[in-house]
Amino acid sequence: MGSDMVDEQELIKGNAVSLMQNCAIKKEIREQYKMLSQGGVKTHPLIKTFNGVLFCMLKDKFGHNWLLHFKKA
Repeated sequence: MGSDMVDEQELIKGNAVSLMQNCAIKKEIREQYKMLSQGGVKTHPLIKTFNGVLFCMLKDKFGHNWLLHFKKA
């Protein structure tokens, strides 16, 4: 899944796309968050939302935007 959400920095060439990783298990989202945020920026912490979803956003060390998502089936 992709997204065209742009953060408060406004549109800058290269930041117009975010990649979304839908994780199968809680362990996967925690590992992905840890690995992808190393050398990058955590733009939204890994939290449990009101509807029981684990969600976070970050920018990796290469400048790619990521959205990570986990919802127990």
